[in-house]
Amino acid sequence: MNIWHRIPLALKILIPGAAVVAFVGFSKPKPTPSVPPEPPPPASVNVIYAAPSTEVMTIQTQGTVEPRREIDLIAQVGGLVTHVNEAFIDGGFFERGDILLEIDPRDYAVALTRAESGLATAQMQLAEEKGRARQAKREWRDLGNDDANNLFLRRPQLTAAQANVESAQADVAQAKLNLERTKVLAPFSGRIREIRVDLGQYAAPNAPVARVYDTSTAQILLPLTDREAALIALPLTTDEQKRPTVSLSATVAGEERVWQGEITRTSASVDTQSRMFSAFVEVQREQQRHYPLIIGLFVNASITSKEIENVLKLPREAVFKRDQLFVVDGNQVRSKHVEVLAKNDDFIWVRNTSIASGTPIIDRRQGYLSPGMDVVIQNDAEHPRPENTPPDAPEEKADVAQVIEGDSQ
Repeated sequence: MNIWHRIPLALKILIPGAAVVAFVGFSKPKPTPSVPPEPPPPASVNVIYAAPSTEVMTIQTQGTVEPRREIDLIAQVGGLVTHVNEAFIDGGFFERGDILLEIDPRDYAVALTRAESGLATAQMQLAEEKGRARQAKREWRDLGNDDANNLFLRRPQLTAAQANVESAQADVAQAKLNLERTKVLAPFSGRIREIRVDLGQYAAPNAPVARVYDTSTAQILLPLTDREAALIALPLTTDEQKRPTVSLSATVAGEERVWQGEITRTSASVDTQSRMFSAFVEVQREQQRHYPLIIGLFVNASITSKEIENVLKLPREAVFKRDQLFVVDGNQVRSKHVEVLAKNDDFIWVRNTSIASGTPIIDRRQGYLSPGMDVVIQNDAEHPRPENTPPDAPEEKADVAQVIEGDSQ
């Protein structure tokens, strides 16, 4: 104990510290040479092979049925409604020339009688003036003078009498016309949307008595985007050209109904708010034999496009970020931008501008890949690699189920 107390404090600290350092140094594991890790194997991808073809697609849009011709039926004369047709009700059908309603004709029959009486008086006055004119001409000739003025020969009076007859004849014609107008006729075959007067009511002159529309042709106004319009041979001019066919469908009374029509014209201008084209589809009465198109019905429209060349039909998942897809070049991933033409729930149609026929196109899971990455093609029975350049796929209609500008995934 005396020896320990004689040791300086510095040595007391240094000796244990040195012992600890020596222990750590001898107990430290010896380093082993590191082996570099093996690179990961290339990713396996499923592909399909580009096969450009000529496609006829179908553009989906919607619209509301409306009549091509709808007017207010006007009573040109006024009076009490004394008779109405059985079809003169809301929703009633009528044919061209049918008498829809009759106005009390008695006042107009009296006016016709007075006009005929005035005509007879005017004709009598004309006959008297002709007699006076002949007498004046004889008297002047008896005087032995060949020069006579018009007033002496009563030529102005004769002209006035002739004008009175013509005026009376016009009054008679007007009275007859007013009497005929007491019967309001159907101008075309159609249907009544709404009646404004009924039996026993007073119909004011030049006032509408009903709202009617022509049933010979129904029309639907279909909105189209600029890209959709580019796929259709729209009749934008007056030149004769093939009209695009349209299939219309709707559920009526729980049953699916289908009608066929065609685009006959477009609106005179582009909508300034939506920048959409407007195409008019017309459906003739012959196409409505099995079931009529009801005015106001909301229908789905499928428009057949024109033939479009050099189109790729791909699974919908093959295109991502709206207009991008991955192809395999050698064994590396390359990015391509494409123009989307149409798509539905399963497929997407793109215009091919830079992808050679037979190029492998990755059809799914692009989120795990990046351009320049090495990959291995894993084909299955569904997408075999063709031995040579793949033949053109048969024409198949594309069903555009949503707006083309939407995201592909």
